[in-house]
Amino acid sequence: MLINLIWLLHLAVGQPWEISQTGIFTPLDQNGYAVSDSLRFYLMDAKERCIRIFDSEGRFVKTIGGRGKGPGEFLFLGGIRLERNRLYGLDPMTFRLSIFDEEGHFISSHKAPKEMLLSFPYSAKVLNGWVYTHAAQKQIIWVDEGFENPTVLAEIPRGNPRDNGIIEVAAERPIFAASPDRGTLYIYPGKGKFEVQVYDVLSKKFKQPIAKDIPCVPFDKEFGEQRFQHTLSRKRSKRNHIQFKPKY
Repeated sequence: MLINLIWLLHLAVGQPWEISQTGIFTPLDQNGYAVSDSLRFYLMDAKERCIRIFDSEGRFVKTIGGRGKGPGEFLFLGGIRLERNRLYGLDPMTFRLSIFDEEGHFISSHKAPKEMLLSFPYSAKVLNGWVYTHAAQKQIIWVDEGFENPTVLAEIPRGNPRDNGIIEVAAERPIFAASPDRGTLYIYPGKGKFEVQVYDVLSKKFKQPIAKDIPCVPFDKEFGEQRFQHTLSRKRSKRNHIQFKPKY
């Protein structure tokens, strides 16, 4: 079914589905397409900085967006997302998120945080804003619809171990998942134990966590040493003045 749909899209769109002149289909990833409840299909065309819309039978409907700086246009189209009858297009060049309705009519645009742009595949639209990961700081952050008033929901306190030549072989980071109705977040804070925090996005309050007292799996030191040597080989040429040591 998916192969047939891809072939129909190729016939309708043509060149944007080719890489250079090789005739190779551009692979679909979770950031490059969206499907509505009515099975309308939205396809990101990064080359042309636009979004192409097809109906449930694979027939081309219209193109929205395009190259430019105007309302609903993109200097670079880095990802699309369909949430609650709204289509979002991300432009990492202008730090802007453009919003369209399901028919493709432009509604508005907002400046988005740089950290969200870098982690767009790992972000989620919730009922009262957005939630995204800040990989460098190991944080999960909620921000409102206008991308203001950010709030840290989970984090692992840390300094900057690289300054001390420390390599974290098996470093953790917080991860999360949103409920289907986008009203609840389930957050694993990454603290080395079985605990899932439950966050209600409307009341902005944490509920009773899901936790279980089970022993941690012993760390595989052989694996740790392999990862350390691999990371060391990549860093050594750039930082000969630092003596690295593993942290595990």
